[in-house]
Parts: sequence; C-alpha cells; structure tokens
Amino acid sequence: MTDATRDAEVPGVGLGGAGLDDGEELIDAQRARFARLLEKLAGEGFDGAEHLAELEARVATWAKAIEGSRSASEGSRSDLLLDGAAVSALAADRELLAAYLRVLEESLYGMLLIPSFIMIEAYTAPPDERALVDRLIEEISGKEDVLIALTNESAMRAGELRHKALARSPREKGSRLNNLTNCAFVVSAAEELSDTHSVMIVTDNPDDINLLIEITGRTNIGVDVLAPANSR
Repeated sequence: MTDATRDAEVPGVGLGGAGLDDGEELIDAQRARFARLLEKLAGEGFDGAEHLAELEARVATWAKAIEGSRSASEGSRSDLLLDGAAVSALAADRELLAAYLRVLEESLYGMLLIPSFIMIEAYTAPPDERALVDRLIEEISGKEDVLIALTNESAMRAGELRHKALARSPREKGSRLNNLTNCAFVVSAAEELSDTHSVMIVTDNPDDINLLIEITGRTNIGVDVLAPANSR
C-alpha cells in the first residue's frame, strides 16, 4: 500500500469528513482534481466515449427514479460509492475511469467515495494489479476525501445487515459468504450517506447489494452494475 492510499483515508466518527462534513468544499476540490485527471487521461488517448452514452443513460434513469423520493432537506447531491470490484475495474481500465469521471463532471453533483474496508478485495491480486490500484488511489485522492474510514458503528451495522440478509437468503460457506460480507460494509456506508443525499453503488454483484439495500428500506440508494470484464 502506498502513502497516497493511506493519506486518502477519511478520519473521524462514522463516515468521517468526506461523507458528511464540508460537503461542498470537498466536492469542489474533487471536481477540480478530476478535471485535471481527465486532461491527463485524454492525453493518454482515453476520453470515456466507449462507455459514456450507456453510463449516462443508466445514471439518468436512476436519477429520475429517485427524484420523487428526495426529502425537502436532501438537496441534489448524489455520490458514487465504489465496491472492491469497481475499484479494480477502474484501476485496470482507463477508458472506463474516464467515463465515470465525466459523469461526475457533467451529470452528477457529488463525490467519488470508497469504503476503506473493501480495499482488501481490491488488493487481493498479483503485484502488477495492486500497482494499478495504487495508481488509481494516488490519481483520484486528495487529502482525506476518497476513502471512508471503517468505524465500530459501521462495522456493527454491516454485521446486522449481513445477518438479516443471511436469514432471507441462506448460503453455503465460502466465496459467496465472503462477498456478502464485503457488500454489507458497502451498503452500511451507503445507508449512512443516504441520510443526507442519494448514493449510487458501483458493483459487479447487484444481487447481494440489492438485497442489502432492500433491508435498509432506503429508496435513495441505487446500483450501477459493471459489465463483465470480458465485455468491457
């Protein structure tokens, strides 16, 4: 893990500053940083066009679906929350990264966030793939505005969600159970963020994520499903 990965983590109680405090200032700082990164990606030949139209259509559909459920105090902020598979995908695919950054620039007003716990999934990879994850974190991160720190409260809520999901959908031990654990942490983070604004989770595991979202009862948490790697 690089120093940039450590420095990107959000400190504090619950979700920390990136999720709940000084939102506009952090969003504006991210947008300026991402604009510079988009220029860099364009210079490398990646403009996101390969994925952009389809991604914008999915985001527009989601935004329309949640519009009626926004509370009067919620405002128009909408964050993108990445799970481990999404981190790995954006790290490996510069064209896909450019597309998501363009959506944040042009179609959403919000932040790009990563629950710190899921970095274990992104780092379960050979050294060359871990190096790509390090590059991504270094490129997208400022000081304390990307990685959401894991706290006792979020861990306990993730355990509660996982227990309820297992009661609804029993499963064998092994990889599926591990996947549910990771998803529970992601949805726990999304649930806390959704107290004040909408959140879209980017994942390759919509079944478990949607089950957990259903358990929360939140209508302002959406899911964007990554295409299989061999079709991107």
